[in-house]
Amino acid sequence: MHGLLDSSDGAVINDESKSPAFMLANLGYDVWSGNARGNKYSRSHVKYDPDNDREFWDFSWDDIAAYDLPVFFDYVTKATGQQKIDYMGHSQGTTVMFAALADKNPVVTQHLGKFIALGPVAYVFHQSSKPMQILSDSRLLDLLNYLNLDEFSPSDWLQKSVGKIICAQFGNICVDLLGSFSDADPSRDNMERADVFVGHFPSGTSLKNVYKWQQEILVDAFQKFDYGAEENLRRYGQTVPPPYNLGNIEHKVYLFSASEDLLSNPTDVQRLKDELKDAELKIYPKMGHLTFMVGQDMSFMNDVILALQEK
Repeated sequence: MHGLLDSSDGAVINDESKSPAFMLANLGYDVWSGNARGNKYSRSHVKYDPDNDREFWDFSWDDIAAYDLPVFFDYVTKATGQQKIDYMGHSQGTTVMFAALADKNPVVTQHLGKFIALGPVAYVFHQSSKPMQILSDSRLLDLLNYLNLDEFSPSDWLQKSVGKIICAQFGNICVDLLGSFSDADPSRDNMERADVFVGHFPSGTSLKNVYKWQQEILVDAFQKFDYGAEENLRRYGQTVPPPYNLGNIEHKVYLFSASEDLLSNPTDVQRLKDELKDAELKIYPKMGHLTFMVGQDMSFMNDVILALQEK
């Protein structure tokens, strides 16, 4: 399961010998790649039109964790007959699983086998990703909300008149947004395929989901969406959003962290590990957040395979 603004493409856009999905498939694993609602592959709805109905975009990763992950697991188990499905997430793909397990979602807990967390993200207080810092500190999201732009997809903005408005107001932010939301580095990432990567990223999400990430940065908490005191009281029965209790997670979690990760900072990952009941942490030097998907050296996958084979 991919990260923020990514899609299932992320697991296959590196060279075949270096793409996580291909590496596993070539070893005989049956690989299924999810797409979070609102990305370029996930824009269908039985009731709402994403181009015309704002209701389609009324979601954050809370909803992906609560509603979409269980459907994914149910679909794969019915299609394969396998009752236990190993799950590998990257970035937000780990976040939604942490949330589902913390809430003890019955479908997910019943069918989850191994949980492999690449660049794991629950807490992001120590992140130093420049674009994420811009989003947390600027008026950009409020401007987009004012313009009724419910879909957050920078590559589309720059092709439309609204992109000119945003770029005129925020200058180099446009360049930052079209770059990495974390830490691409030619010294460790396979940037010879940069033209391929840019052709598949960003893949879009909702503005509300980006507001959710802004919230995570500003309040230093792993919690549900903050709607304000009155709406929180109606939805949650309390004026502040409830936290996701990581201590509720019974599954063993395999945490794969990168020493140079600007988004999933090792300090935040250690805090995550300390709150989990059963977690194994490996930290890899000279790797960043995107290296897990597009690295030149993908030898960490050897440890992923060992984890999948562990009894």
